[in-house]
Amino acid sequence: MTTAFPADLARRTTLKSPSYALGVLLNLLLPGAGFTYIGVWPLHVAWFFLTPILLGVALVLRVQGSPLSLAALLGTLALLLFTYHLTYHAQARVAFQPAVSTAMQVVMGVGHAVVGTFLVGILAAVLIPNLLAARERVLEQQVARQMQVAVLAGGTPSRTCPPISVTGAQRITACRVDLANPRRPGVSVTFKSGRTVTLP
Repeated sequence: MTTAFPADLARRTTLKSPSYALGVLLNLLLPGAGFTYIGVWPLHVAWFFLTPILLGVALVLRVQGSPLSLAALLGTLALLLFTYHLTYHAQARVAFQPAVSTAMQVVMGVGHAVVGTFLVGILAAVLIPNLLAARERVLEQQVARQMQVAVLAGGTPSRTCPPISVTGAQRITACRVDLANPRRPGVSVTFKSGRTVTLP
């Protein structure tokens, strides 16, 4: 007695498995696209939204000068590739079924590229200037505190700010020492940005 294989099972045996390396490359170019390539498009959608969040965290850390920015970037990449690795082998066990049609793969890939480019442009126009401004404000606070330390270290304080050699000192346009409390003189430092930092 001959047992007939179901039509879909017979078709599975003739399908060529997706290239693991091509899926990795797609994920590097368009994070998540490799999942659609191996038939798991929901993970493509998930990574489409997750990637900007994780990269945004890395960008914020970078602007703040944190050494964790590189770790955040590499961690995002490692998580993406590790998830793809597990998903690829899980799909291999079911012969990459149900398969995503070529047309669907193209539509999602092109859509990802177009929408992703549009969103990145918006985020770059809005987020980066704000982050740079926040970084500049932090730097100005640090310079003002260094100036206050220099005033205190100078012995008898005067109304003239001493020269300091720290990053950002060249941005100072004016500086005034407040001697209302000689034991803890305050400083008012004005920067090229137009902002004035006053420390008691």
